[in-house]
Amino acid sequence: MQWKIINGWYCVTACGLMSTKCRTLHEVINWAFVTKMAVKTEMDMGVSK
Repeated sequence: MQWKIINGWYCVTACGLMSTKCRTLHEVINWAFVTKMAVKTEMDMGVSK
């Protein structure tokens, strides 16, 4: 996961594929955790390519 602050926004990229902009670091952490869990669940279910 990579992140930087641009114009007061935390711009975050996870796995080089998904990105988002958040106002607080707390939102960034929540987003990253939810994204990680969604990808793991998808892989466990055999949905990913």
